[in-house]
Amino acid sequence: MLWLWVIMSVVLQRPLVAGLIVVVIWVAVDRVWLARSGIGKWVQRRRLEPKLRAQLEVNPHNRDARFQLAELLVHGARHDEALSLIEENLAAGDDNDETYFVAGVAAFGASAPDATERAEVHLAAARDKSPGFRSGAIELALGRGRLAHDNFATAQDALNDAIAAQPGSVEAHVLLARALSGQGKTEQAAAAKARAWKLYTEAPRFKRRQVRTWAWRAKPMAAVKYIGGVMAVAAVIALVLPRLAPSFTMDLEFDVTYSDFRFTDVDGFNVDITNPPPASRFALTVGDDSAPADSLLARWDLNGNDIPDMQRKGKAGDMWCRMRTHYPGLATSPPPHLQVLDRTTNTSFGIHVLGGLYSMGDSDRATIYAFEALLEATPPRDCTAVTTVEGAAIEFGIRNGSPF
Repeated sequence: MLWLWVIMSVVLQRPLVAGLIVVVIWVAVDRVWLARSGIGKWVQRRRLEPKLRAQLEVNPHNRDARFQLAELLVHGARHDEALSLIEENLAAGDDNDETYFVAGVAAFGASAPDATERAEVHLAAARDKSPGFRSGAIELALGRGRLAHDNFATAQDALNDAIAAQPGSVEAHVLLARALSGQGKTEQAAAAKARAWKLYTEAPRFKRRQVRTWAWRAKPMAAVKYIGGVMAVAAVIALVLPRLAPSFTMDLEFDVTYSDFRFTDVDGFNVDITNPPPASRFALTVGDDSAPADSLLARWDLNGNDIPDMQRKGKAGDMWCRMRTHYPGLATSPPPHLQVLDRTTNTSFGIHVLGGLYSMGDSDRATIYAFEALLEATPPRDCTAVTTVEGAAIEFGIRNGSPF
């Protein structure tokens, strides 16, 4: 996740936004992609539905297509249409356990006055056909349907049967707690919730992802802690990590501003801009810089290390346009290097324009600090420059007071 944040910070140039996106991706992967009711299956159902409807238009007697469509509609909580379709299959002679089961689930959610009675009949028929159908799925459907209609006592009976068939079902224990609570059996309901949470904690990791929502219903404070943890991680990613890795916030489009030569130390650079020198103190000419690497000073390390300052100073446009404000004779297409003569000390230093670096030459740091103070005290002025990097023309400068 750290490297995903780094990459997205570089691409988006917004560490906070990148951090939030990483958290969203994390939650999506954890809760949706690996869960049974994931987005993938939802998309698959949405694509399959029109195909099934088209098959039924061509052949209204296609019972297999009608069964699949009814299943899709049940998953989409469109129970009335699902019940109508699946009961057509029952009338046509499909009296197998799968058809009765889908009909029973659809009937429990349907709006017809006798839907509940029809649901009981269909699920009873499914149980007669296959007593151990899907390890208690019929009993679980009965318990869920009866709870939806506040039939708590009969729901308890069905859910006890479901737990007997599948003792490790977190959902069944949570629903049983609801049925017990509906009858005023508070202590037994609490015990059922405790059992549900214990089953959740003992389950394998992949299984916990699938039943986490049910476990949270048994122990709501766990959901609060989980969400709090996600928010804490988001805060770390969005607020702390950008300060630990500010160099990653440079603009990829203008990666010519990046350099590996950062030989500044942590002695506490301090460029005082309260009394900047006059521009006439320095003379700029095109030149080749041959200073050794250990004499290089990165401009974005001077006078503060806060992220916005480093972001701005890491862009060639900011440096170049500030220089052109005082030295308009400089070409609009900047050379790779400039030579700067300090007329006061009669010493010189070099500037790597695209890298945002100073090379000390025969000057000391105070001379470079004085020139940097001149640039920092210069109000941003819009300008545009073009350079060529590996055959590609790169445009940069300052627009509306901001470097690009």
